[in-house]
This record gives sequence, C-alpha cells and structure tokens, in this order.
Amino acid sequence: MKRRSTLISLVAALAVAVPTFGAINHETSAGAAVARTGAPNVLVVMTDDMRYDDVKYMPNLRKFLGARGTDFRNMFAPTPLCCPNRASFLTGKYAHNHHVWWHETPWGYGA
Repeated sequence: MKRRSTLISLVAALAVAVPTFGAINHETSAGAAVARTGAPNVLVVMTDDMRYDDVKYMPNLRKFLGARGTDFRNMFAPTPLCCPNRASFLTGKYAHNHHVWWHETPWGYGA
C-alpha cells in the first residue's frame, strides 16, 4: 500500500513538473529567438509648432512614409506646448511630474 501511494505521489509530481519545465524551456527559446533577430524597428517622429495642414509643405514626408503605407492615426502629445512636450519625451514623465510647464526660464526657452 505504501509503495502504491509513493508511486501515485511521484506521478502527480511529474504531471506538475513536466509542464513547468516545458514552459521555462519555451520562454528561454523564445528569448533566444528575439535576441537573434536584432533590435526592434522603432520610428519616432517628433515635430514642433505644426498645424493640421502643415504636412502639405513637406512632400518628402508623404513620399517616404505615407506613400509606402505608413499612416499615423493614433497620435499623442502630453502637452500642447513644445518645451513641456520635449521634457516629457526625454524623461518619460508627464508635465506634472517633471515640472516644465511653460516656455520660460528656468526650464523652458532661453534656459
């Protein structure tokens, strides 16, 4: 009876351990696959003081991005002013956390 109980415990432990080791091995191989492919493709387009129709004066932007299928439909700006927006971009924080509120010294234009 004791031997049967030990065998059942061993089978139960293996049933739990095998999927766990498989998941660990899978994560490792997936991480190795990411490392082999190189750096991700990230494109940051940052502009200042643009109106909605200023793109018509930049034909190369349309030629190289828009005509090849790149379209930015979901854009975000943390603030409507360039100095606080740049500070947010560089620090990764919102304006209420980095305290650049305006274009004046000590942090804005002319600093």
